[in-house]
Amino acid sequence: MAKKEAQALAKNLFLHSNKTQEEIAAIVGVTNKTMTKWVQPWKNIRHARNLLPDQQVAKIYAQLEALDTQIEDQNNVPTSKQADIKKKLTAAIKDIQNVSLKEYVLCYEELLNHLKPVDLSLAKILVDHVNDFLLMKAEQMES
Repeated sequence: MAKKEAQALAKNLFLHSNKTQEEIAAIVGVTNKTMTKWVQPWKNIRHARNLLPDQQVAKIYAQLEALDTQIEDQNNVPTSKQADIKKKLTAAIKDIQNVSLKEYVLCYEELLNHLKPVDLSLAKILVDHVNDFLLMKAEQMES
């Protein structure tokens, strides 16, 4: 496998799987030292993916499920501390899911500004789709 192909495969596996660096190095046929060098710039992306709202909400739901199991073991009567934790976790889900239209606009403006010097024709194509997406989000937020 060529170096660029191996690196592209390694990046994809690192960002989209739960495989360790060692497992990925073995799959793509590079040393652990090479893999360590490659993953440095990818770590922030992987970390950011773990902070995406869907992942955060999934973790909170898992925590709520564990808490509910504890409460069931207590004859379905939560302690005041458990009730407080449940209330806070539920509120956290609502907060996480509340992404403002401003955040969407800023993100897509930055993306389009990045694309313009790289591929102006693609940026021109995407701008209409981005605008449609933003209008859809604005309508969803109003309802």
